[in-house]
Amino acid sequence: MFDGVLTELGRLGYSGELLQQAYDFNDWFSPDAPARQVAAAGFGRKPLGYDSACVAAFLSSPTPRQTLIGLRSLGAPFAIEIRDDGLIPWSVGVDETTTHQSAAGRIPADAMRRFFDAIKTKWNPDAVLRAKNIGQSVGPTEIDWVDLGLIPELENEISRKLDRMLKNALHDAQRAHKERTGQKPDSEELYRLVFRLLAGKVFHDRKVGGFNKIDGANEPQAILAKFQITTKNLKIISVAAKRSLPPPHNSGIDLVFKISP
Repeated sequence: MFDGVLTELGRLGYSGELLQQAYDFNDWFSPDAPARQVAAAGFGRKPLGYDSACVAAFLSSPTPRQTLIGLRSLGAPFAIEIRDDGLIPWSVGVDETTTHQSAAGRIPADAMRRFFDAIKTKWNPDAVLRAKNIGQSVGPTEIDWVDLGLIPELENEISRKLDRMLKNALHDAQRAHKERTGQKPDSEELYRLVFRLLAGKVFHDRKVGGFNKIDGANEPQAILAKFQITTKNLKIISVAAKRSLPPPHNSGIDLVFKISP
């Protein structure tokens, strides 16, 4: 069944790098944003991320709704539960009350091709991205509505956790620098360094420019060098940074940026 679902997703337009197996992502809705993995994920475009995720495929469990709650941070509004005897399409919402099965219920294995033929104009990458971006329905049935609350809530969680992570990173870096040199670091230079490492982490997670091949935890210099090269070839669409770093403590950071190749 799993291979069959991958084949059908490919027919919808999710192929090559836009169809990932054993895809890892951070669960921003959980404390400390632990790593999660989904059996397969289809994306509408590169770079890969919550804003381009369209559909998830996961193996059935005794509590599929709870499984989907753990997949919310993927950002895909639709999901396919893969069972031994068929599949069940789901709509993924911001919470349990907005996460629900298709009204059609279970799709038998021998009806899988017909099901995907029926949804090809609704679940293809362009249609799903359009629905995510402007909130329009992609069809008349209950399953075809995108929960408009998912992505804003996800972005709020990411913002809150990144803010805390950045504050902790800057505090630890200031302390380590002072312990080694006896002096306070230059706040602007320290901020630039942390920003570049954070950008490298984002590029790593989105598999941009080969960053995913670098072990950032053990190769920070490689991340910084790669960042310098990559940003010359990337169009920075939006960089909005609002910060307050009064010595000796940083009091607030709000960082949001989007990239495109």
